[in-house]
Amino acid sequence: MPVYNVYGGYSVNEFIIRWKHWQMDLCSNLETNYFVIDSNLEMLMKLIAGDESILWEHSMYTEACVAERWQANRHLDRVILALIENDLYQVIKEIQYMSDNGWFAAHLMDLLYKCGKLNILSKEKTNVTAQLHESLILEYGTTLMSHHSLWQCGASYLIHCPKQGLGRLEILLQSLPTGTEARINKIIDVARDNNMPHVVASICKIQGMKSIRQGRLGNALMLALKAHDGNFTTYIADQFLKHYAEHGELECRDLLENLGSCMLASDRLTFLGKYCEFHHMYGMGEFREAASLLVSLLVSNLTPKYFWSILLTDAIPLLEAEDVIFSSNDCYELLRCAEAHGDDPKFQDKISIFRIGVARNLARSLSLEGCQAEH
Repeated sequence: MPVYNVYGGYSVNEFIIRWKHWQMDLCSNLETNYFVIDSNLEMLMKLIAGDESILWEHSMYTEACVAERWQANRHLDRVILALIENDLYQVIKEIQYMSDNGWFAAHLMDLLYKCGKLNILSKEKTNVTAQLHESLILEYGTTLMSHHSLWQCGASYLIHCPKQGLGRLEILLQSLPTGTEARINKIIDVARDNNMPHVVASICKIQGMKSIRQGRLGNALMLALKAHDGNFTTYIADQFLKHYAEHGELECRDLLENLGSCMLASDRLTFLGKYCEFHHMYGMGEFREAASLLVSLLVSNLTPKYFWSILLTDAIPLLEAEDVIFSSNDCYELLRCAEAHGDDPKFQDKISIFRIGVARNLARSLSLEGCQAEH
């Protein structure tokens, strides 16, 4: 079979003559069944010779112009179709299926809602645009609340849902894992800022009891004060006093000495704060002021039953001081308290010393007061 080549050495006309001559020889060989010994070779020669019967048979096959069907039913395609049809509700609906966390759908809905471009009607022909808007924001905020570090951001979304947001936030705040004290304080601050006192009280009480079990009474007291829970504050103040009764040591004195008006949260805390103040005065050598405060505590009716013996014992060193510290009226109050509450077994070995001290101090104070009256 001749093959044309520009550099073959012969012209186009000469090539055509050679080609036709070859074609005639090929057709002659086909007619004489020269290629019958190999059917595939014979079919190939017929194709080269241009046999129409063979050409028609092979022209029935063609290469597919589209190898794989076009996937035109994806969410993105449906979003584009809804946009073309100006169906914003369908756009948002399809975007919800596309997005993993709901960010796109929630913010697009919020933008369209704020612009007043949405008017979504239910089957009953009522406008549900506001409900749908809140639903998407609520769902996205709830998703963020489940994230360890983004829960505060989620809370800000829920706060802006007027109907269900605060209720959802209230439930989720109580279910958040607490972790560090800084995280606990952040949770409490969010609850307090959104007027959820019972959530604050619940979290503070749980964490306060945990602190008590760990022996961290100061931290527990701070949590109780944050919760404004009088009963819990009383319970913790009792733990301070019982610890002192057993070990003779006041814990967290820096905290107790700087309670300020917070000590008014409960009567027991008031007593604890004043008793700590008594120790501070005594340590500073302000014995007269310390004695006056001690008598005030005795007559205040704030003293726990288990603490009477400790207060009466604290009076003994002041009764035996060189200077007259207690007045005669103070001595009478001390005797009255000893008669009413001196039956504590822990005080029995000190009762005689106490009575002698009161008697001696009473005699000295009456003598001193008599001299002062004469002058």
